[in-house]
Amino acid sequence: QSQKIVKSLTDDINIKGFYQEADPNRDKTRDLLETYRYYSKKIAYEFIDPDRQPSLAKHYQIRTYGTLVLEGFGKTQTIATAGEESITNAILKLTQEQQRVIYFLTGHGGRDINDFDKDGYSTAKSAIEKENFQVKNLNLLVDPKIPEDAALLIVANPKKDLMSTELEALRQYLGRNGRLMILLEPFADGGLADFLQSYGVKISSDIIVDTMSRVFGASYLMPVISEYAFHKITEGFNVACFFPTARIIAPTEETPASVDITELASTSAYSWSETDFRFGQ
Repeated sequence: QSQKIVKSLTDDINIKGFYQEADPNRDKTRDLLETYRYYSKKIAYEFIDPDRQPSLAKHYQIRTYGTLVLEGFGKTQTIATAGEESITNAILKLTQEQQRVIYFLTGHGGRDINDFDKDGYSTAKSAIEKENFQVKNLNLLVDPKIPEDAALLIVANPKKDLMSTELEALRQYLGRNGRLMILLEPFADGGLADFLQSYGVKISSDIIVDTMSRVFGASYLMPVISEYAFHKITEGFNVACFFPTARIIAPTEETPASVDITELASTSAYSWSETDFRFGQ
């Protein structure tokens, strides 16, 4: 990802590293910045000793050694720690005209982005923010309109059915090329079954059982996927992933003319679905 972002730069980015000359971390940072410069000549860097050039350090409001200042696209980004993740995110912030927003639908007892428990999505929120997105809650029961700045709307495990006004808001959003991610636990659909059917996606009231998971020491209810379809989303994604409590999702026999269905991943030949499974039995 860092390589792709750096190779796509259309303007120069200058990086200033504020290190003492004897700081051993200076050479490590130099090696990292050289890697960035290798992939794009749009990147230049220099090191400044704050003790030798205090006026420059004061100008950039440097308070700690090891601070990096990135300048480009008419903007400035300051990071306190030199690492690939922080540098790439800073470059992204310089290049983007405005920060995109990912919304999570609320009001239906679904996953909570502010919940730090094991079923909460606080970790997911933090990971998304590191990719330079804003993460916000959205309650369509209050105002059934999805904001124009929505890069994606996520409906995560709704326990109560969505209202007809909310479903209509989703349709309007998709009609203007919006992006929607729906995450559904087995045996619950949040009132979205017919909505998905209208877009060529069929869901069943079932849960996937995969005996192959035992080979990896996982539960039968945690199917493993190691083979993926060829797609931009799965490009270079050559790792095995486990999907706890998953369900079958399949294309309908007939799909709308305006819809393209792409299956990205499938469980192993050792898997099947149960329709009358009950948790705790």
